[in-house]
Amino acid sequence: MTLRRTTRTLAATAAAATVLGGCATNGLGSLPLPAPGIGSGGYLITAVFSNALNLPAHAKVKLAGADIGQLEAIVGYQSSGHPPLP
Repeated sequence: MTLRRTTRTLAATAAAATVLGGCATNGLGSLPLPAPGIGSGGYLITAVFSNALNLPAHAKVKLAGADIGQLEAIVGYQSSGHPPLP
């Protein structure tokens, strides 16, 4: 009788640990995102900044907190006006 009770207690403890352990995940937030630029299609966006001194090469481009692309090139201009956009 004691062996049966111990087995039931161990089974119940294991089931509870499995169920409660599954609740501790962050869901989809814990999954890695695909790298920007992988896949077909897409489009080119041109942006003008008044100061891009600290903008690193291949910086991530974000929209509403989500990674949507990667910086391809930086072109500097010394004029006070903006260059024509393509």
